[in-house]
Amino acid sequence: MGSQSTVPIYNRAHADNPTTYPGSTMPDETAIVHDRNGQKIGTIETLPDGTLVARDPAGKKVGVYDPDTDVTRVAGGRKVGVGDQLSWLLSVLAGVE
Repeated sequence: MGSQSTVPIYNRAHADNPTTYPGSTMPDETAIVHDRNGQKIGTIETLPDGTLVARDPAGKKVGVYDPDTDVTRVAGGRKVGVGDQLSWLLSVLAGVE
């Protein structure tokens, strides 16, 4: 607990196909996502059921990936894509694209 290392986040629905967030660390099932300049652009938390929750740097929930349906939605519920699109969503919101 508490130590940080660079590790992939595993999509539990597809454990044979891990998703890695470049520049991320994962203490206690939360990955810190950085842009290419090292600035924190958000976090991605893995819930016990495998759902991934993206939060902006202030901690506000901005998106959710549901591995059961393989769909990513913004916090308001609108579908933004198939598959885990959370790192892309954080990049767009941070203006990094």
